[in-house]
Amino acid sequence: MSNILKKDGKLTTKRIRHAHEVIFRKESFKSGVYRDSDVEILMPVETQPHMEYGTVHVSSQISGLTKGSKTLYKKEVSVALERSVKMWNKWITKRKGLGGGSKIDLASRFHTYFMIIHPFTDGNGRLGRRLLSEQLSFLLEKNIEFEPESKLYYEAIYKASCGDEKSLKKLISESISGTEEQA
Repeated sequence: MSNILKKDGKLTTKRIRHAHEVIFRKESFKSGVYRDSDVEILMPVETQPHMEYGTVHVSSQISGLTKGSKTLYKKEVSVALERSVKMWNKWITKRKGLGGGSKIDLASRFHTYFMIIHPFTDGNGRLGRRLLSEQLSFLLEKNIEFEPESKLYYEAIYKASCGDEKSLKKLISESISGTEEQA
């Protein structure tokens, strides 16, 4: 699998769809195709650690044991993703003038938008984390692997989707710090 980002750090929705198609071609869901149903992201309530994180179709019954964050409606996916990509491409040209904190803010904001848009039926988190690793590596000019602990990641995404990106930015900062310690 080649990079999702172009060499200049820019992004296209076509490259995102292609990456999804390549990564998930052997899965049971449609890969590389925007979702055709409305979904909600589910997370286990803290008292139910055995439950799995995931996505369900809104028409499915949602257990009282979960809390969810809404994604965009299926008809909004294409336009919203295109706008987010344009925002990324605009700011990436200014990366040399951005400080470390601003670079984390940019990556966090794009990732939050990507997760709220939730363009595909499945695989959004895995693809989003891979893309975030590439974005951070490009912005900071070193190899960054964003692989946080699942529970902390999904809690941070939930908070970010509600407007509070502090936890996500902290996880991103920790992944950057972890990379420096390993070097």
